[in-house]
Amino acid sequence: MRVRRVSKHTWIVLGCIVTAAPAAAGTDNRDSPIGTNLRGITFATAERPFADDTKIGKRRRGKNQRKQWDQLETKAGPDEQPDKDTRRCLPADPTPTPSIFKTRFLDNLAQYRALRFVGWTRSTSLATSEWCGRARLRDPHWNTIHGVPAEVLIALANALNADPWFTFPVRVTDEYLREFASLARSRLKADLKVYIEFGNEVWNRSFPSTRWVLGQAKKAWPDAARQDPVRALRSWYGQRTVEMCRIWDLAWGPERDRLVCVLAAQAAKPKTAIDALECPLSQRAPCYNKGIDALAIAPYIGGYIGSAENQAAVQGWLDDEDGGLDRLFKEIFEGGMVKKGPPPGALAKAFRQMDNYVRLSEQYKLPMVAYEGGQHLVGRGKVKKNRGITSLFIRANRDPRMEEVYLRYLQGWKERAGELFMHFSSVSRYNKHGSWGALEDSRQETTPKYRALMKFMNENPCWWKNCG
Repeated sequence: MRVRRVSKHTWIVLGCIVTAAPAAAGTDNRDSPIGTNLRGITFATAERPFADDTKIGKRRRGKNQRKQWDQLETKAGPDEQPDKDTRRCLPADPTPTPSIFKTRFLDNLAQYRALRFVGWTRSTSLATSEWCGRARLRDPHWNTIHGVPAEVLIALANALNADPWFTFPVRVTDEYLREFASLARSRLKADLKVYIEFGNEVWNRSFPSTRWVLGQAKKAWPDAARQDPVRALRSWYGQRTVEMCRIWDLAWGPERDRLVCVLAAQAAKPKTAIDALECPLSQRAPCYNKGIDALAIAPYIGGYIGSAENQAAVQGWLDDEDGGLDRLFKEIFEGGMVKKGPPPGALAKAFRQMDNYVRLSEQYKLPMVAYEGGQHLVGRGKVKKNRGITSLFIRANRDPRMEEVYLRYLQGWKERAGELFMHFSSVSRYNKHGSWGALEDSRQETTPKYRALMKFMNENPCWWKNCG
């Protein structure tokens, strides 16, 4: 987690994620098959969710803020716990009214079926593990290590009639899970489902949360972890996911059929799913038949195009009359424009990843959902500093042809019996860190990606069992 100064009085935390899912324009969002990720609550996202902007917070002491994050996330070892918050464990706060959210923020999300919260719950960090130390409504602002209050997440889901998808920090305690489950059951609308997920991309070692999970696996199975640390990591993730599912099952009792307990895996590596579902090192093995309800992936389009090994080829496209757009879209649709790319192109590669998980979905009898997805045109590593390539990727996201990319992509997901699809993301500015938003700003009317999402939802009501 990094902090960056954007103006004299404003500091933003980078790397926050939240997710949401849309319904088709002019229809009940309960028929929508698509979801999206909310980037977070920083000013940088251009989303501005709260009527009271002070809840976003201002970073006047960036150096100290960065030190605080480093102490919690980078220096904390697997045997350490963050200092327990000393605030009294008060009863839950009243459920906020929709008036705490900006009208435009609600309007931009009104079409989405579900909302996936990651940055708002700080699930990739090593903080917020104790229920008594959680964020509260009375806190000066919510862009802190504690995240956004659970009461606010539930209020937003209720206001939009959208299924919430809660992700939890990896250090979360059983008590936290139990209390959160009870609060959600008592306050969430009775016709809404709840998706729950332990951590976020626990296979992704760039997150401190994944490194912490690896530490727990080494403690649990030291000999096996020395021989195969990756397998141990995945086993521990599967085990803890089952424990989370069980806690929520007990808390929801007869309403358990409204819960969807999700295990997420890396789209490019099915072994990340197999090891977690089987959890061979755990006493609970196998894990797939102990409360897990869905297998989630993020089958992005074109991530390889921004890699270092393809930088020279893409750099050459910039000399074309159109600045490289034609060759970029040819690579997406057909391939053959870069030597280090899949022959049929970026769309075909995304479809192959889906196909691999269709087989796993059938094998383990679990529906396939997408926790994230969409285009992935962003420079990786040092390529991120290449302004020409960044400009090309941004222009591609604004190009009318991106609408066709998305329509083919979503149709391919449907044809492979994929279920809820959570697009990444709803509103986000385009820059060297990626062009993730369906909209670039909350005031924007439409974009090629947004048009594609709305058109697909209008023409394709959800197709899986009991989805309406």
